[in-house]
Amino acid sequence: MTFPRWFGESWQGHVGGIGVRAPDISSLLLILAVLAIVLYRFIRVSATEQLASSELEAARTVQQLLIPASNPPPWASSSKAPTCPRVR
Repeated sequence: MTFPRWFGESWQGHVGGIGVRAPDISSLLLILAVLAIVLYRFIRVSATEQLASSELEAARTVQQLLIPASNPPPWASSSKAPTCPRVR
């Protein structure tokens, strides 16, 4: 892959006997930045999901306290359940 050389010859150097060019360093920085953003978003979404899960569990607890399963509503056990009147 070639990059345009708007500013003349690009920088080249050696690190530990390995040739390194400026586009190599910029590509590495881009990959690290994308990785950091993806990791940040993953952590944020996981925290949001955990918060939503705990809120749902609290809502279930409140619902069980307010509407116990052992006492069904009166119309649930009778043969005449409430109905809506017909509209003609």
